[in-house]
Amino acid sequence: MRQGLTVVLVLVLVLGLYMLDRSQLWLGHPIWSPLGIVIGVVIAALSAAILPANARWQGVMALFFAGVAGYLSAAGKADFAASYAEDALAGRYWFFGYQAMLYLAAFGLVRLARSLSK
Repeated sequence: MRQGLTVVLVLVLVLGLYMLDRSQLWLGHPIWSPLGIVIGVVIAALSAAILPANARWQGVMALFFAGVAGYLSAAGKADFAASYAEDALAGRYWFFGYQAMLYLAAFGLVRLARSLSK
């Protein structure tokens, strides 16, 4: 029961940031940034239901790779803006890096919350 409560609290936090439209603070574009939050929450909820709760290393690695994806997203955003929206590869780095960052961050937070709530 306690594990389910921690998962619900993390998911409510992430969805609350979505409802307050704070997704652009995480390097996203106003049009497609909410998509990543919703899909990240769905992936995190499914992983919490399917995977065992004792895998703390999964959460730590997911948060590490979320940081790497965040760096790629920031670099892609900067290059895309510097090219006046001409560099399609930089735009892809920005979009997919942002989406991966949110998926991995939601997954990592849920995994850590489940493993620490034992």
